Amino acid sequence: MKAFIIATLARQIEGEYCLLKVEKGFVDKNKAELYAAEQSKYTTETIATPVGSLKFLCERGIFEIEIEE
Repeated sequence: MKAFIIATLARQIEGEYCLLKVEKGFVDKNKAELYAAEQSKYTTETIATPVGSLKFLCERGIFEIEIEE
């Protein structure tokens, strides 16, 4: 079965950290595209990490995955 996830890839603005945050999943591609269209594709966010809050440049997108039953 195919599924579509909305994920954000975040790269620290001044440093080496990279984060991947899976936000939501859908089995209907159209619903995933509608949700993604409502969200900002590129953002700058402050994210809490084990070493404190850091600024990240974030890019959000849709990824297709295969789920085994």
